[in-house]
Formats: sequence, C-alpha cells, structure tokens
Amino acid sequence: MFFNDFDNALKVTNVRIMHASTFEQMRAMSARPFNTLSFRIKSRRSFVSDGVRTEEMKQGDLLFMPADTEFSQQAAYERLIVIHFESEKPFEKSFAVLHSDDPDAMRELFESAYHTWALKLPGYYQKTMATFYKILENLSVSENPTYLTYAYKSILPAIERMQHRFTQPDLQISELCRLVNLSDTQFRKHFVEVFGITPMKYLTKLRLERATELLDDSPMNIEEVAHNSGFNDAKHFSTVFKQLYNISPLKYRKR
Repeated sequence: MFFNDFDNALKVTNVRIMHASTFEQMRAMSARPFNTLSFRIKSRRSFVSDGVRTEEMKQGDLLFMPADTEFSQQAAYERLIVIHFESEKPFEKSFAVLHSDDPDAMRELFESAYHTWALKLPGYYQKTMATFYKILENLSVSENPTYLTYAYKSILPAIERMQHRFTQPDLQISELCRLVNLSDTQFRKHFVEVFGITPMKYLTKLRLERATELLDDSPMNIEEVAHNSGFNDAKHFSTVFKQLYNISPLKYRKR
C-alpha cells in the first residue's frame, strides 16, 4: 500500500472540503495530475470504478486515488475532506478504498489538516505534513492486524522502552517484563507472536543496526561504537557482530 512505501517522498499541496452531487449513473471523472486521499465525513452510498473493479464507499471510509488515474464514480450526496499530495515516484495507477479502525479519530485528523491548511498560520505547512503522516501511520496500523492483537497491546510499553533505550547497556529483558507485569515466559511468548524472534534477539538486532550506522558515519573506534550501541564491551560486540554479518566490525569499516 502507498503509505508503506518508505522510499517515496510525499508533499502535501492542498487540503479542501468538497461536496459531491448525486450521480444516478456512473460518471467518468478526469484524471488529475496529483494524488488524493479523501475522507468521507458524510456519505449515503457511493461507488468508485476504474473499469475493471468497482468498490462501495461508506461514511467514514477513505479513498486513495493515484495521480493520472481515470475513474468513474456514482454517488449520493457526499461531504468529504480531500488531501492533494505529490510523490517523488509515481504510484501504481490503482485506487484503494481504505477503512479506519477509528473513524472518529481519523475524521479529527483530516479536519485538523484542513483547518491548519486553511488558516495558514506560521508553521502551518510543517503541522499539516505532521498530521498527514499521522494519518498514514494510523492507516498502516489498521492494515496490519498484528499490531491490534492482545499480544501486541500487552507488550507495547516494553517495545517503546526498548526502542528508546536500546543503546543503554544496562537495559535488561527482566526490566521490560516488570514494566508490563509479565513473567519472562509470557513476555517471550507474546514477543515471538508479534515479531517472530525473541526479545533478546530483537534487542541485539536494534543494537547492531545502530553499530553499523556508527561504523559507517562516525569516527568512533570499535570500543566507542560498542558502548554507544548498547554493548558492555568491545569483545562481546565483535563476537555478536561477526555472528550476524559474517565479518568483523573492523573489516566492515574498511570494506
């Protein structure tokens, strides 16, 4: 889905409220030179089609329409907020009807983006972009049911602490278990269900990813890289690094 294309830079160009008239039959709509993401504030019943497939849209649904895409629409009265945005790379010319797990929260985000854009107070563009990315974040979570499961919710505080403190060598799995009031066995079980690996392997993965960044971009020596990545000593760091990447940190830097 477009909101999971992490390498594609996006830029909001307009946010507007639209009132769609009633179309008894499918009406061809001209292609637009920009992408749109719209949220239906009010909608009795509407359909969108690209000539190959037709989908129904209801109140609270979103529609993503890529740039330069021809489509047809049949609609009862609709009131919607539409975000126009450009993308560095073109999307596949295929629309998507999206459903939010919390339509009220999604509506608030779209309304916030609209009012921010309309008022154009200092910092409005940055705030609009921040809200736009929050919308995309919510869509991404809604599209990935793993992150709505009991297992994920039960360990979420631990995941957040791990992601914020993984560079600290004193961060222990036992601390994360206490944080979410789970035994080591329960925590491990839920963690594997969500991520497919154990908590310790995930923590080590975070630390090694940071280490490769420091080896690539900083003048730190190996001992400093180890400490700033969350390892207690350079020897252990080098052993774990070589086990994963089949190369020592020193040779990795010199490659």
